[in-house]
Amino acid sequence: MGLRVKRVGLIVVALLVTVALRAQAVPAASSLKPQGLVNDYAHVLSPDAASQLEQAAEALNQALKVQVAMVTVTTTGQTDIFDYSYALAQHWGVGAKVAANGQDKDTGLLILLAVNDRKYFTQVGYGLEPYITDADVGTWMRDLTPELRAGRYGAVFAGMLQQIETTLAARMPGAAKQLQAMSAQGQLPSRSLRDARGGPSPAGQLGFIVFLIVIWIIGAFAMRGRGGGCFWPLVFFSMMNGGFGGGNRGGWGGGFGGGGGGGFGGFGGGGFGGGGAGGSW
Repeated sequence: MGLRVKRVGLIVVALLVTVALRAQAVPAASSLKPQGLVNDYAHVLSPDAASQLEQAAEALNQALKVQVAMVTVTTTGQTDIFDYSYALAQHWGVGAKVAANGQDKDTGLLILLAVNDRKYFTQVGYGLEPYITDADVGTWMRDLTPELRAGRYGAVFAGMLQQIETTLAARMPGAAKQLQAMSAQGQLPSRSLRDARGGPSPAGQLGFIVFLIVIWIIGAFAMRGRGGGCFWPLVFFSMMNGGFGGGNRGGWGGGFGGGGGGGFGGFGGGGFGGGGAGGSW
């Protein structure tokens, strides 16, 4: 009887640990504080990739006053990814009030990857909707599905930035001239993206290792009693449903401070109307 009670108690502890970790991994969109144009809360980008993406996005912002926010989270929990990405874009105010051409307003775009949910959504600001359609961003992300499945999230963001740059140069008044001027100075945004391939960060890998150690310790105590063999299937099921992943799928370690570095002055107060597209991989 005592062993059975002990086993049930350990199972309850394991479930509580899983629930606690899941709760920690799903902060409300309004609680996330941007640290740059790149905010890697899932810790799936290498420092080099994050830095190159930040430089490229900032170059695009300097040239056109178009702000592209690139965000990773482990999961959006029970919140639909459209709602989460929209709340994030609105709360942060991604985009400039007035573009460099002096006529377009609310020129922001937010790309959200929910790594362990294997879902994405791209929110397009009001001012960019005439130039970047829902069909555009949907097609671009579908074309990048192989990169998503391979865990090359840096390459996904790099591919999106290049598509955005090319499309705005062709469609947005004054954009081609501004980008040509930057190209002549060797500052074209896409030139910063050659090596932005982004594997898992050390923080994400360390977090997953710590998680496995904790589970191993709990499991060791559970297996000391007879009949404890049900523990590991339960843990496996909890991990799969909780979305905890290792390797390129990110990790919960390191908190939610992953971003684009210090000194970020914030976004420009752009607005969104829900335009964009999403999907899964």
